[in-house]
Amino acid sequence: MNRFQLAFAALLFSAICHTLYGFNGLQRYSDEFYAAQKYFYNEAKKKYPKLVKEKAYPEVPIRGSISKEELDKIQALMDPFEARRCFSNEVNTYPEQLYPEIFSFLYNHPALAVSPSNKTKFEALEKYFSGFDYLFCSDPYHHFHPEVKTNPCPMVFCYSDDKKNQLNINLSNASKISLNLLLNTGLLGTKMQLNGKNPVNLKSNGAQSLKFTVDLAKLKNDSSFRVLQLVMNDPSQPKIKLMASVVLLPSKQFLKLPAQFFDLKYTYTSHLKNIDLYSDRTSGPERCSGTNCSGELKIPLQQHNRSYSQYAFGDVAKVQFNFTSSSPALYSAAITYLELELNELGEIQGKARDCPGPVPGSTGPCPPETANNGKQLYGSRKIEFAFMVPETKTADFFLQIDVEDLKASKVQDHTLSWLENKKILVLVYDASGKQVLKEIMKLQNLKTGIQALQAGKYTVALYPMSEDSNKQNPSFEINHLNQASKARFDFRLKGKFTLRVI
Repeated sequence: MNRFQLAFAALLFSAICHTLYGFNGLQRYSDEFYAAQKYFYNEAKKKYPKLVKEKAYPEVPIRGSISKEELDKIQALMDPFEARRCFSNEVNTYPEQLYPEIFSFLYNHPALAVSPSNKTKFEALEKYFSGFDYLFCSDPYHHFHPEVKTNPCPMVFCYSDDKKNQLNINLSNASKISLNLLLNTGLLGTKMQLNGKNPVNLKSNGAQSLKFTVDLAKLKNDSSFRVLQLVMNDPSQPKIKLMASVVLLPSKQFLKLPAQFFDLKYTYTSHLKNIDLYSDRTSGPERCSGTNCSGELKIPLQQHNRSYSQYAFGDVAKVQFNFTSSSPALYSAAITYLELELNELGEIQGKARDCPGPVPGSTGPCPPETANNGKQLYGSRKIEFAFMVPETKTADFFLQIDVEDLKASKVQDHTLSWLENKKILVLVYDASGKQVLKEIMKLQNLKTGIQALQAGKYTVALYPMSEDSNKQNPSFEINHLNQASKARFDFRLKGKFTLRVI
């Protein structure tokens, strides 16, 4: 330890709100995310073993919906860089879920009041809050300098009313020389400004209280949160650098789960049947040459995601599908959306329809009443996802769906309809299973919505079905009949779904 040591403690005097420990999330996150949090906790416990007795510092602070039994089976990561990467990547994958949990955990956290004079605990908290600090820090190479102590608990300022616009930070200098700390005000933008002189003169063994004014008029009109960086350094002492993150929330809504989409999945089964006028029409199915002609894709809602797969029934039929989804990288308390696209295309071999002729061994045109010959690719397809309207709120739900399908035309075109006589069914139902919307797409486009949905969980399902069927089962079939040549099919479904909180 050299003679320069800066002790930094931060206290927030903003809106009063109790910290929401044990946040009840909707998502079961990845094992790596939980293992990363356990790593940070174990490193902190090495510095300060008594941490295990304090409820404010759970082993896994951001739990989501994982059970205790599942959590106990996960082992901590061993590498700090891997822990940092896993923590940040998971937040980028599930922003609507994780940011509210993080904000609720940090808001007015007791760690903000821990004095740097409590050296062992202070150093432990540097380890404990590493994942959060790295998440909000704009400097990818930032690390805690061993000679510089900064309170590692990120600060959260939440808009409460038009009077509470002050944020105070206490600095104390434990070194033997005075420091002139220059605050980089350019990083604060127009949302927050320092009241007082810059640079800040911090005498040896002295203290300063920095006062910041938050522009509440601009803050409360935001639809998303802002992260501002407090970066202070003494040009004459290059090793002295303070970095702290301040999160500005326009509303207490950001401390709770927002209206959001989740649990997006695509399920499919595929079979091939041989339709032969000389034998049982139910002959088959032919086996898929791989193991992926049926399955379920669980797709995380992140900014951009694409799933690709292809499978074949020998040389008779080949299928490829692409599933693309996108949603905002950062959640908004006012509006959010989900966009998705399914494109399924491929080819299927037919079978000649010639019938036996009058002379043994000869063939000739089949009479009109003769049954069909050919191949049938059939199975089920279903897109399903859930969305939530938060407590005490109502929301409008809008959807727009567009369908493109190659239509069966002249024989020489060799094109098939993927839907054939099917229609796309759109269902929305609540947590009790009650339908709140049912639409059968009779055209290629559908625009509709539901206004003033009450708080709760809703499920959306899209799948092909026969319009005249009494059962709402997802099914599709492609029949390539009465010609031996190969034919292609190409089906595309695009959908945009929007939630607007009232």
